[in-house]
Amino acid sequence: MKKWIVATMLLVVCLLVVAPASQAASAPKRGGTLKIAFNNDAEHMYPPSAAKSTDHLYLGFAIETLTHLGKEGPTPWLAKSWEISSDQKTFTFHLQKGVKFHDGTDFNAEVCKWNLDNYHNAGRTELSEVTRVDIVDDYTVRVNLSVPDNMILTYLAGWGGYMISPTAFKKQGKDGCDTHMVGTGPFKFVSWQRTVGVKYERFDNYWQKDKPYLDGVEINVIADPQVMLASFERGENQACINVGLQDAKNLEASGKYNVIKMNATFYGLTFDVGRPGSKFTDMRLRQAVNYAVNQKALADALGFGYIIPTNQICGPEHWGYNPNVVGFPYNPAKAKQLLADAGYPNGMDIIITTGPTDLYRNLFTAVQGQLKESGINAKVNIVDFARFGQITLGGGWEDLMTRVIQRELNDDLYSLDLLSSKAAVLKQSLHPKELDDLISKGRMAGTFGDKKKAVQDAMRVITDQYCTLVPIWIMPAIVAKAKTVHDDGLFKDAIYRNTIWDAYIE
Repeated sequence: MKKWIVATMLLVVCLLVVAPASQAASAPKRGGTLKIAFNNDAEHMYPPSAAKSTDHLYLGFAIETLTHLGKEGPTPWLAKSWEISSDQKTFTFHLQKGVKFHDGTDFNAEVCKWNLDNYHNAGRTELSEVTRVDIVDDYTVRVNLSVPDNMILTYLAGWGGYMISPTAFKKQGKDGCDTHMVGTGPFKFVSWQRTVGVKYERFDNYWQKDKPYLDGVEINVIADPQVMLASFERGENQACINVGLQDAKNLEASGKYNVIKMNATFYGLTFDVGRPGSKFTDMRLRQAVNYAVNQKALADALGFGYIIPTNQICGPEHWGYNPNVVGFPYNPAKAKQLLADAGYPNGMDIIITTGPTDLYRNLFTAVQGQLKESGINAKVNIVDFARFGQITLGGGWEDLMTRVIQRELNDDLYSLDLLSSKAAVLKQSLHPKELDDLISKGRMAGTFGDKKKAVQDAMRVITDQYCTLVPIWIMPAIVAKAKTVHDDGLFKDAIYRNTIWDAYIE
């Protein structure tokens, strides 16, 4: 009996000790440096010069934007609130007070105007509709547009909205700011060694009280994907960005890591409708190619369970996805009939132009095999990246060209905008007036519901009405993390964005 009583008392004591410890384990821990392995180096740290989507990752730890991107678009950040005029041409932003730059200077309306004017004067297209920025008071600015455009809120969560210290700019100049970031973010820039990495340290005067929790962040550049993965598995880094599909599958199967997937990139093909003499001005031939491609089989064969077949540029979890789009389900017999109706009873020869990566090569070789079953003989023309870029920007492809749309910002209208007649890339593609009209309608929408409807209608126009593309799949961007890393937000709402101010290591 005595032994039983003693054992019971010991159990109670253990529970009293363990319970508070378990509760405390769920609270953010302070200290430590989050080390991230990444196979892409930074290119520019001065926002008006930055254009590569991966630069968002490097800027985001130290430099903040006026708005932030949530799951359904822009939310307040350095701009804590705003009002929009009834004609959608005037946006009045109320700024956070008490925000300091890393050099000790204040963030206010004068600084905000300087940044917006500086970006606009650099000739970047994101703020091209801005006609004037007015200072209303010390913490209020008014942005005036030449046309109604709700996309300004999205652009201010991206390149156009980054706020840097004008004092640092005057001291360092443009070139100095391109290698040394001075922002209002949770971490201060420490150093950048090209091809090696970037280091940051905690900013003690960060405007969000008691944050960040970490002492620092390091991004370690490891160009070789397998070397990068090995470094992560050895514990030299607690996060690994841009993990390959098969590697992600292996990491997930091990049960040792958290593998985060964001369906970020659309892959497909676009037709050369704008090229004189193109056979694809005949919509029947565009439809035939679509019927001849089996998206699900491609995803099953090459996707390791991560890739999603699609009939539009959005995935099912995106707000712009239209579930009523019919598309062109795999049907080789229908494809052959359309070819015959269009004057190709014995099939036709086409060229598919793509880039030199293994992913492109494997995907379009598989597509080539599928097309052949319907009598479409495709030659896969693989060009180097320099030529790929030239064709993307300047044209010159015949028949079909690789079409990739990366979900850089969490706004499906932004992705759709890349298919408009005003887009700077792939000008030979088909640009129906109805699509341009719906994009304009979405940009002028006064409510999110109206914007969403315009985008979903545009998805129908692209696929069902005009068959402007050959949609294939949505591919995820993948980050693997040690299970001790929490609340970093990497790949949560948009690729290369984060919630690093909330991050901690257990």
